[in-house]
Amino acid sequence: IRSMNRPSLKQAIASLAAQSYPNIEVLVVNASGAAHPLPAHPPHRLAVRVVDPVVQLGSEAHSDTCQAMPRLGRSAAANQGLDACNGRYAIFLDDDDHVSPRHLERLVEALQSDGQAVAAYSGVRVEGANGQWVRDYDMPWEPRRLRGVNYLPIHAVLFRLHSVRVAGACFDVNLPVF
Repeated sequence: IRSMNRPSLKQAIASLAAQSYPNIEVLVVNASGAAHPLPAHPPHRLAVRVVDPVVQLGSEAHSDTCQAMPRLGRSAAANQGLDACNGRYAIFLDDDDHVSPRHLERLVEALQSDGQAVAAYSGVRVEGANGQWVRDYDMPWEPRRLRGVNYLPIHAVLFRLHSVRVAGACFDVNLPVF
């Protein structure tokens, strides 16, 4: 979860705790630029840890030197999350998003049914603050379309972490979105 430590993080965590798929580790990537506490979560259901930004100190820095944490952009936060992942599969979520209870189970089933697939995605619904429908992203796979329109919101795609690492794939930090 890329997190700015917004109040909505509680709902994002709750949606992961409600998943029908077991054995979920949640990495909360601190993108806020400030201290980020460990969010409340049911420890019997989720393993949760906060990943703070990597801060590069010069060779003249001393261990007692204080330095503010950097605020991370969306791509840099996603890359930090990729670096910190340990599982077989990975998916991204922002702290203002949530997923339906069978979301991960369905995506894992799709990947397990096709051993050659690197990723699986599903349609997602965008809702407003009061739960009102805004739009659906639910289009069939079409690589050419993806070049012009992002129809795969970040939390719609579950991928094999090993495949991403072998390919050296990461997010371009020069692109703020998409």
